[in-house]
Amino acid sequence: MNRPPSPAADRGPGGDPLIAVRGLTKRFGALEVLRGVDLDVAPGTVNVLLGPSGSGKSTLLRCMNLLETPDAGTIDVAGDRVFCTEKPKASPQKLNGLRRNLGMVFQHFNLFPHLSVRKNITLAPRKIAGAAREQADAEAEALLGRVGLADKADAYPSMLSGGQKQRVAIARALAMRPKALLFDEPTSALDPETVGEVLAVMRELACETTMVVVTHEIAFAAEVADHAVFLDGGVIAEAGPAGAFFASPRTERARAFLGRMTG
Repeated sequence: MNRPPSPAADRGPGGDPLIAVRGLTKRFGALEVLRGVDLDVAPGTVNVLLGPSGSGKSTLLRCMNLLETPDAGTIDVAGDRVFCTEKPKASPQKLNGLRRNLGMVFQHFNLFPHLSVRKNITLAPRKIAGAAREQADAEAEALLGRVGLADKADAYPSMLSGGQKQRVAIARALAMRPKALLFDEPTSALDPETVGEVLAVMRELACETTMVVVTHEIAFAAEVADHAVFLDGGVIAEAGPAGAFFASPRTERARAFLGRMTG
C-alpha cells in the first residue's frame, strides 16, 4: 500500500505528534531492554516496529500503554503527559484515559473465556466509558460486522478459531474509539491458515486509523506502513519512511535483518 500520509494528518494541534516518546529506558533486573528511545507517531499514520527477538519492540509498545512502567523518560499521548520520571505512578483516571486513547491488541488475544463475544466487547465501554447497555450492544454488533463476525456475538472464545479470537480482540479495542491502535505481534500465535483473515482486517484499518504494529510479517509491513522503525539492542538503529526503508535500508544491521526475514 505505502500510502503517503496526508499533510493534514501528519501532525496534531500545534504540530505535535499523537504519541511522543523521549529518552525511554526500561530495565528488567540487570537487563536494560530499552536504552533512551525517542519516537514520534503522527496521527493518521501506520508505524511498524521491526527487529530481532529481544530488541525491545514489544517492551516499547507496552510502555506506551503503561502496561510496563518505564524507568526513565517521558511519554505524551494526544498532548497529555502520561509518564515522566519524576512522577512514574499514573492515577487510575490517567490510566483509564490513556487506555481509551490507545487500544491494545495482544499476541494471545486476552479475551475473557467466561464472557460471550458481545460481553467481551461491551465490558470496557460500559464499565469505563459509562455507555448504556443498548448502545454498547449495538456498537459491538456493528464492530463484529466490520471484522466479519456478525454471527458470533453470542459465541464464547472457546468456540472460535485463533483468527476469529484475534478479530474479536480488534473489535474490542475499537469499541473504546481510541485515537490509535497498538498491535503486539497480532498474528504470531495464529495458524498459517488464519493469519490472512486478521491481516485483511488490519489492512482496512490502516486506511483510517493511526497504528503502531510490532510484527514479523515483513510483506504486510512493507505494504501498509508509512513509517518503519528498526530496533536492535534496545535502541532505534534506523527509522524513516517505510518505502525507503524496505527498498534500501541504510544500516548493515537492518539489511541483514530484512535479508533473513525475506530470504
